[in-house]
Amino acid sequence: MTKEIAVIGLGQFGGNAVKQLHKLAADVTVIDINEDKVQDYEDYAVECIVGSATDEKMFKTIGIEHYDEVIIAIGEDIQTSILSTLILKELGVERITAKAQDNYHAELLRKVGANNILQPETEMGIRLANQLINMSIVDYMEISDDTAIVEYDANDIFINTALIDLGLREKFGLNVVAVKRNKEVIVPPDPQMNILKNDVLVIIGKIKNLNRFESKIIKPKT
Repeated sequence: MTKEIAVIGLGQFGGNAVKQLHKLAADVTVIDINEDKVQDYEDYAVECIVGSATDEKMFKTIGIEHYDEVIIAIGEDIQTSILSTLILKELGVERITAKAQDNYHAELLRKVGANNILQPETEMGIRLANQLINMSIVDYMEISDDTAIVEYDANDIFINTALIDLGLREKFGLNVVAVKRNKEVIVPPDPQMNILKNDVLVIIGKIKNLNRFESKIIKPKT
């Protein structure tokens, strides 16, 4: 079943979300107060609306409460994003993802009903820091305040070892959710499969456990 998603705000963040949702075959409605920006996304959306993020009448007209998800991509204007979130929640929207400028903004969005908060600048900074300190990290993404998904290049000590023999769950409370091998992504991986050179392990767990794992096991590439 095709998902219906509304994206409010067509800056760089919102615009990229629209294009990716279009690639994933979602039915996207775009909303922005700037007519030129709305026109730029006509090829990616099923409906294009020039309007304010706080226009309750407009939201009612399009039946915003029936959308599977609404993305509020206007993190720079804190007052507008908070008011928009509050209006959408009162109109019965069940799933709201909102962009936050900082932790204070994020906390306010949570209090008025946003289900999912994104802080792109913060997340990119954390990702960069992790990659610079530990070059074995291919990618890093926090999915909550205390949990992350990390991609690691297979360490030399892992090669030709079965996943189950690593004991990541028992020793560190971590789970390998996928293995990237060449162009293939193995999901879920067989616990008995041997790790090969150039494999990438996709691991999920508490950040404190990931840090402990990295300090004891993972070493920078030379």
